[in-house]
Amino acid sequence: MKSGKRWLKWGLYLVGVFLFQEMVLRFCFPLPEIENLDRIDLMASTADPRGNLFTRNQQWTWESQPDTAAVFLHKMNLYGFRDREWKLERKAGSRRYLFVGDSFVEGIMAPQDQTIPAGFVKEKGEEAMNAGMVGVGLSSYLQAVADLVPLYQPDVLFLCIYANDLGRNQPIIPQYSLDPVYFSWYKPRLLELIRQIQTHGPVHFRWGVPRKSYLPGPTDPANPWVTHGAEMAGQVMPEMEAAMRQGTFNPHRTNCLFKEEMHLKSPPNLGQTLPFVQEICKRHGTTPVIVYLPSRNQVTRHYLVWEREFCLTGCDGSMDLTAPAYQAPQRAIAAQCQALQMPFIDLSPFVQLQEANGNHLYWKHDEHMRGKGYLLVGQEIRRQWEGLQ
Repeated sequence: MKSGKRWLKWGLYLVGVFLFQEMVLRFCFPLPEIENLDRIDLMASTADPRGNLFTRNQQWTWESQPDTAAVFLHKMNLYGFRDREWKLERKAGSRRYLFVGDSFVEGIMAPQDQTIPAGFVKEKGEEAMNAGMVGVGLSSYLQAVADLVPLYQPDVLFLCIYANDLGRNQPIIPQYSLDPVYFSWYKPRLLELIRQIQTHGPVHFRWGVPRKSYLPGPTDPANPWVTHGAEMAGQVMPEMEAAMRQGTFNPHRTNCLFKEEMHLKSPPNLGQTLPFVQEICKRHGTTPVIVYLPSRNQVTRHYLVWEREFCLTGCDGSMDLTAPAYQAPQRAIAAQCQALQMPFIDLSPFVQLQEANGNHLYWKHDEHMRGKGYLLVGQEIRRQWEGLQ
């Protein structure tokens, strides 16, 4: 009898240890619902010499020292998006909105709570999912739509197209939607963590997540000033070059105005973007809304004085991107939306009015909006969307 009781005690002890370990591991190493949903997989076409830059379970920073000493932190969820954790099952009676786009949707150069989706939400019980991805274009947007709309079944999809998203190359239409693989609630967390490390990279620890900069530093081969500094010399003001080299200002802003002028006057190629979005949304009961976000230089000349500080070659005083010749992107989108009877919101008139009234929404050197600009844009999208109902 004594031997049996001893074994029972040891058995209960081991079970208790296992349960305690399991609770600790689950609390310290949370896992998302879906194992194979990762932002990096939507950005496969993004060239990055540093490897998988946009993996989940990270925190990223962005700065522009010529504009402000602030460093903006991007707290990513378990799927790699700058948002709270996403749940497949929504609360009863709630409405879900999905925003897909680039750095303007993600909210570069603004605090975590001052983004376009944050500005859109007006009532309790509403959920605006931020699927913004810095540095990508329409092909990545379409894969995000193909994967996220079937999974999360949003009431409305806002596909936010920025001025530089349209070019001569036809966007790639996805050939598949994500076949989700779910983490097992019943499998011991230690085994799940081992499999996670083997298949999807580093696991997420609840505390002490390291911060990395989106901007390449002074020795990073992704910084064009490291690999092409000699040929780029003289193209920007000395203080701009210093900040770009140090990784405190976006080095890809070099001669950006000249590149933008060339880009905007080229006929945009939408390909089958909008029909594809319309079809995916139709299958899942989602209303698609196309939103156009203009370049600041399309709607005002206010920022040209700062643009020229890092565009010393090819940018003269006569350049005016507010002219009709540079408004082709929104005209092309509007025409196709009308043909497909899809709702379209062109934010150009709104942003132009704000700038004309002295309410400057953008930073001076960095091309992104301030937090107040993103919030106002989100509110304007809400206002126009409600007007379309």
